[in-house]
Amino acid sequence: ILVSGQSVLRVFPNPTRDNITVDIRLKENENADIVITNALGQIVFSKTDYMPISEQPLSIDTRLFSPGVYLLRLITSSEERTIKLIKE
Repeated sequence: ILVSGQSVLRVFPNPTRDNITVDIRLKENENADIVITNALGQIVFSKTDYMPISEQPLSIDTRLFSPGVYLLRLITSSEERTIKLIKE
């Protein structure tokens, strides 16, 4: 869990095998980019969406990801958060 002011980013289960749930609660309504990169820096998942202040769960299928370490980044106009994700 990463908390900044009132913004929250949670990813579970971590480590994962099939799917992850990303819970996002921003401090203001705004567009957000969710980007997952592999250890080589290659983008394996990307989504841009409007996120209201309320918590927004997002399910991501990771079955096609190779086992390894990934970085999940949440990028908004006011902040950027990164969480390490492990795919088994």
